[in-house]
Amino acid sequence: PMELFSTRQSDEAQIRITIKLVADLTQGDSHYLQFFNIIMRKCLGHLKLQLVGRNFFDARAKVDIREFKLELWPGYITSIRQHEMKIMMCAEITHKVMRQDNVLDLLSECHRQSGNDPRNTFVKAIVGSVVLTDYNNRTYRIDDVDWDVTPASTFPLKEGATISYKDYYSQASP
Repeated sequence: PMELFSTRQSDEAQIRITIKLVADLTQGDSHYLQFFNIIMRKCLGHLKLQLVGRNFFDARAKVDIREFKLELWPGYITSIRQHEMKIMMCAEITHKVMRQDNVLDLLSECHRQSGNDPRNTFVKAIVGSVVLTDYNNRTYRIDDVDWDVTPASTFPLKEGATISYKDYYSQASP
């Protein structure tokens, strides 16, 4: 094994890095392309790009379109694949249109505008939408709205314990 040392910038602690050869990775190996895809994703992450769905976007370079309450995020789609006898990397430029409002804003707007049936108006507006969550930077498609669930309602965790939505999101959010 090879040992390297580095100093962590946040607290000046000495970090020991041990590199050990586990196996050779050859071009025909099933993990060969996966390895390069992982390296590419790590590099994009080090460029401070945000993973949204399967692609990386530069939230710092976003363009505000205030009159429509939208943001345009520039980003990249990358893939590494086998092409004949060699590997090929595809890097495409893409953009993601992001709404500046959130689900609560939409719910409030439905209450203001619809008068007698805000719930039905809200369900029609939100079902099928894709939302980006701040706490884990993942996208989710909204399939339905459960009006009987409150922040105090509980749900089971994978480990079997139950937790309230309020407590779960308090722990998950920074």
